[in-house]
Amino acid sequence: MNNKIGISSGCYYPKLTENIIKNIADAAVSEMEFFINTHSEMLPDYIKTIRNITDYYGIHINSVHPFTSFAETYLFFSDYSRRFEDGICIYDRYFEICSFL
Repeated sequence: MNNKIGISSGCYYPKLTENIIKNIADAAVSEMEFFINTHSEMLPDYIKTIRNITDYYGIHINSVHPFTSFAETYLFFSDYSRRFEDGICIYDRYFEICSFL
């Protein structure tokens, strides 16, 4: 069995994720959860930057934590169809991010 140690970028909150990846690598951790803290951290250029930094340090992102997780019940389990459709669009982007990373 090959056990690996991982850490969430959220453990370093409120430091910026792109600034703490080296700290994760220096701690001899090779797996991380990418905690997306805000909408701008979902933009393509930012995601490419995160991928480049983690690749440089040899860190594998094995999970993504969306900052909207607190609102999932509100987005997906109400009778307001527009909110549901918007929620699907938001989570479609998260899935694209997961696929890229």
